[in-house]
Amino acid sequence: MSDDNLPTWQTYRRHILRLLSDQISHLHGHHQIEDTHYFPYFGQIFPKLKQGFDLLDNDHHKIHTMLDGLSQLRQELLAIQRCQPEFAKKMHDNICQAGVLLNRHLSDEEDLVIPILGIL
Repeated sequence: MSDDNLPTWQTYRRHILRLLSDQISHLHGHHQIEDTHYFPYFGQIFPKLKQGFDLLDNDHHKIHTMLDGLSQLRQELLAIQRCQPEFAKKMHDNICQAGVLLNRHLSDEEDLVIPILGIL
């Protein structure tokens, strides 16, 4: 890929700021619904699966901490007007780490929740 195909810093910045805002907001809302409604309800109906729901709840705490870190990086990015490759790398690395955690969590969630939804 030539440098001509790379986005400008301002395009990258605008894109990442919007995506982070959307994803952080979505994940907080999604987990709030699961933690306050779905998981307690499913845990009552299927008490043998409580350990699995506790695992998912623990993941939510880790994800919340990760989202706080991404929110902090987003705040830093708001203040950065000029290209800073070291910051872009830091942002990239944090987003990749978040993806690994979210992918594992979603896989666990699907293994536990999707079969329940098929029963209900």
